[in-house]
Amino acid sequence: MIEQLLSRRGALKKLASGLLVPAFGIFVPELIRAQSVVPNRRRNFQPASGGGGCATLGDSNTASSSASDPIFKFSNYFAWQFTATSSYTVCSIILKFSKSGTVANNFDVSIYSDNSNVPGSISGTGSGNIAQSSVNDSFAETIITGTLSAPVTAAAYWIVLHSANTDSTNYLTVRCTAFSGGLSKYSDNGTSWNALDNQPLYFKLSHP
Repeated sequence: MIEQLLSRRGALKKLASGLLVPAFGIFVPELIRAQSVVPNRRRNFQPASGGGGCATLGDSNTASSSASDPIFKFSNYFAWQFTATSSYTVCSIILKFSKSGTVANNFDVSIYSDNSNVPGSISGTGSGNIAQSSVNDSFAETIITGTLSAPVTAAAYWIVLHSANTDSTNYLTVRCTAFSGGLSKYSDNGTSWNALDNQPLYFKLSHP
């Protein structure tokens, strides 16, 4: 009988692969610690992209093209029309920029309603903002978040870029997706709009 107990005790020790297993108690600290780690990992999990809960892709236009528009050289406002295909609240915008020279001024990005094919009023509250100096020299995607919270429905809207300053030497260029087929405007004051070149804008909109 004693030999059988000793045999079982040895088997338990072997099964635990060297862990501490007192006879008949089977107390395994390593296993308990392993179980305590897993819930912590789950609590600390974050989405792989779109931090802050802004991770769902909405409408976008990402066709490949060499078309582009220089911005903020002579005017303070630039706008491109797009059509939302469903209802959601825009919290992040991705655009493609390059820069020429040493660009120091900041700019903001907002979603505007459509008013007979010109920008109407700002949708929601807040705007995305970015330092022009943080833009790459060559074209690259730039994520714009800030305090942007712009509700849209299935209708026409405008992506409006604004800078308080202009500079004919140090400026940004924004990527477009074709040389025609869109609707774009520029303005000096944000109320009186002029036709640009109607190149559709490269963009991605995200929502919670």
